[in-house]
Amino acid sequence: MKIEPTDFADGAVNVRLQKLQGHLNGLFTAFPVATSHRAALRKLGSDFVYAAPSPLANDRGSWMALVRFGSVIERRFGLTRELIAYYSPHADLQLRTYQRLDELIDPRRPATPDVFLLWTPDPMTAAKLDDWSSRAAYVAVALPRIESATNAEEIWANIVNRLTTTNLYDQTLPVTGRDFFGRQATLKELTSHLTAGRVSGVFGFRKTGKTSLVKELGRRVASRQDTHQIFVLRDLETLPSAELDQVPNLLEDLRVNLLAELRSQGLRTYELVELPHKPTVSDFRRALHTLLAHINKSDVNVILALDEIESLVGPASARDNDRPEVVELLGALRALVQENPNFNVVVSGLTSSILEEGQLFSRENPFFAWASTMFLPRLTNVESKDILVRLGERMAIIWDDESALRAAEIADGHVFLLRTLAAKVVQTLPSELTARTITVDILENSQKRWRRSVAGHVREMLESVSRYYPDEHSLLDLLIEDPLQFEIIEEQFPSQIEHLIQLGLVVDAPEGLRLTALAAFHGRGLSGLQ
Repeated sequence: MKIEPTDFADGAVNVRLQKLQGHLNGLFTAFPVATSHRAALRKLGSDFVYAAPSPLANDRGSWMALVRFGSVIERRFGLTRELIAYYSPHADLQLRTYQRLDELIDPRRPATPDVFLLWTPDPMTAAKLDDWSSRAAYVAVALPRIESATNAEEIWANIVNRLTTTNLYDQTLPVTGRDFFGRQATLKELTSHLTAGRVSGVFGFRKTGKTSLVKELGRRVASRQDTHQIFVLRDLETLPSAELDQVPNLLEDLRVNLLAELRSQGLRTYELVELPHKPTVSDFRRALHTLLAHINKSDVNVILALDEIESLVGPASARDNDRPEVVELLGALRALVQENPNFNVVVSGLTSSILEEGQLFSRENPFFAWASTMFLPRLTNVESKDILVRLGERMAIIWDDESALRAAEIADGHVFLLRTLAAKVVQTLPSELTARTITVDILENSQKRWRRSVAGHVREMLESVSRYYPDEHSLLDLLIEDPLQFEIIEEQFPSQIEHLIQLGLVVDAPEGLRLTALAAFHGRGLSGLQ
């Protein structure tokens, strides 16, 4: 594609040379090829707006620059910030260099966090970026290695190729920041509870975004400037399978994680350092209590988040086991919260039994009716469309209003269904920018392939209900067999029906209770989603 002078003229960047020239001269001296890159960028209506030696440790000789794209490119890919261009003198680009790109982002001058431009003299740069960008949270676009009259066309082609072959909907890991969508009311409520010193539990069906919500909470808490905030998130899914090893390993992990956070902020660590390896619950509680009292004088708050809580308390069938150490740990956490105004706890997971059952492992449950219980609500159609449209923009994808609404209706508020459906549709699109509008016809043509691809996952997700909510699972089977029984079952089993609503498997609609798409999928196979 030959670029004409008018192609990117609309909203082109106009940089005042006098202010910037001093910085750019250093970049051009270190990397003469950057001169041709600048000329190419200006043909694309864009320009360098900042340049400096790399701020990274042990990175002598490298430079970074900020590129501001013109309106044509910004609108096409939904860009709202400048991009970092990184220049390295090393002839053999290493993975560790790529993995440090996000460290270049300066909070004082925020840049786009998930797309970078990169130049090295390594002839394998483009091939390496193809490989690494498919396995990371961000992507990098190779800048032309040598000066050429077609550098502008090459940069544009590389950008288009990289961003149109990235499937942002196909995300199975927790997301935060600009990749976190919706849930604002839940986040606000959770933040309010923590500010008020109330312990909170966040629960929901599998793959509904619980971990993303907790991680986003931690990101926002840590970014507060008014106080020192320490947020420690522990994923309990990685606990040992042997029950007797779980609490000792968890306490040691918490000690190590807290020490790392305290040291990063230059805070007191003495009490935790003096703890023995794999301390007892009592030793851990006493040490943390003393430490919290000391750091409270410096206005330091500590929040402990325990994710996948079911990995610790186990399924419903194990609640009568003899596990006094788990109850002792919960009691210690409750005591620490009550005795220290600068300490709080968040638990999250599938099962809410840790807050709703009076007995746990044949003992009084310290967390019973003590913390605030929240279930993640289903996405609204507005939130679903926001995910589709905003992520789509970053891949040069346009959803027309009808197709976005139809996709939201099919997913019925379940983020897993929404993302996997959108990901399957994107796989069918060409990379040509003029052919990346999703219509209802394109959406409908992808449904069968999508249903087949997620059937096994949905089945496994629903099996987890039988482990942690056995009564609710039995009722769900009855309702699938005969939806006309809703009124009778609700009258006889109100708390179980409430759990099914909270889990997003039943909807309390104005016209009455109904199964959601996910539950219908379970009951009627591929015909469950129409």
